[in-house]
Amino acid sequence: QKEANASPLNIRKMHCYLRDTVEEEGSRRSDWLREVNLEIPGLLYGSDPTIGINSEDDSSKIYVKTPWNVLERETDIHHRAFESRVYDLTVYEDYEQAEEGTGGTVHRVVPTSVRWHPVKNKLFCANYLRY
Repeated sequence: QKEANASPLNIRKMHCYLRDTVEEEGSRRSDWLREVNLEIPGLLYGSDPTIGINSEDDSSKIYVKTPWNVLERETDIHHRAFESRVYDLTVYEDYEQAEEGTGGTVHRVVPTSVRWHPVKNKLFCANYLRY
């Protein structure tokens, strides 16, 4: 039985939001994102020649925040093999855009450098590499 959000190539879908580089930058704000908003901070980086993104350009790095429940769902299914899966990650600019289901930029990614808290065994940071 196939899952509802799986594609024929077994590429699953996830979503995240753009992180404000001024208001949500720094370790205290990242802690606040994790504890209060239940969002995991991260970075989307790498090249994608199909949409004209070059990894040598600093503008190719996008600061994102992924909802905890999205990452928890994937880690519950795939455990630590989560980092070896390919995802279609939709990056929304704000929460309203995600609720409407309109807009957003889709990037094909592989989670990399996923950091786990050494004691609590919770996700600390989730970065994504364009695939």
